[in-house]
Amino acid sequence: LLRLVSMHCPDIALNFETSEKSGEKLLQSLSFDYLRTISPSMVSDAIRSTLFDKASSDKEGHRARRLFTRALEICSFSDIDTEATRALLSRRHCPLPSFTYALLCQDPLILLKCDNSVWRN
Repeated sequence: LLRLVSMHCPDIALNFETSEKSGEKLLQSLSFDYLRTISPSMVSDAIRSTLFDKASSDKEGHRARRLFTRALEICSFSDIDTEATRALLSRRHCPLPSFTYALLCQDPLILLKCDNSVWRN
């Protein structure tokens, strides 16, 4: 796999040495997020996992950021922005708040209603 990655994505392979430990880091960074279609709900789930899942290995939100950026390339930005905002405004054991992109555009200060944990991250 490392040989194929270095052939097809040399910029990624250059960031890592060829040691076994570096190879493991490379495999982790090339997670299956890039191999499947990314949807707005995947972005929302990643954000909620970062915020609320104590067992999450992504406390810094790197996976959520990567998914958000990648989703903007292939999905409608209005759908991604809406889902991300809904996830940021959500509470731990409650369903996602329901609002549209039009409402978000009318009142962008709605993000100030985010939980304190969002602002700490």
